[in-house]
Amino acid sequence: MTRLDVDCNHVSPDLLIRILNSLPNLDSFTISELPSYEEIYESIDDKNQINKFLKNNKITKLTLRNISNFDEISLIIHYFPRLQYFALQTMRQFELPLIVQHTLLMIKKTKKNFHPTILCIFGAEAEHDIVEKLKQMIGSEHYTIYRRLDRFYFQWK
Repeated sequence: MTRLDVDCNHVSPDLLIRILNSLPNLDSFTISELPSYEEIYESIDDKNQINKFLKNNKITKLTLRNISNFDEISLIIHYFPRLQYFALQTMRQFELPLIVQHTLLMIKKTKKNFHPTILCIFGAEAEHDIVEKLKQMIGSEHYTIYRRLDRFYFQWK
């Protein structure tokens, strides 16, 4: 297993794509402060590098930290179609039900076969009975929803 942890505040999008392309067997990836779609495409001169990455990456486990907006979730779904485990961490400005609803909607709307086995959302400040509220909100016919400490897991059946 090959694992990489990157803080994009310290790495340009161009360098990030070059690093990812140089690690063809990368399996696990943690990323903080993901650049926007525009930043990625504007900073990369050779667009073939992005296409190469999209075609060849083998990343199956990804954690996205310090999320500031929902566009970052959409980017992950676009760039990492082979994910089996997808974790979202530190979204304090958004309420947990909104994060869950948006993320599951984005997964459902994707035209690719993006379908993680497990979606994990960190939500330390959530109410005790939130799991039941989430089940009622989204329906649980396709998911098993459970909580362990500050993490909420959505596992596809």
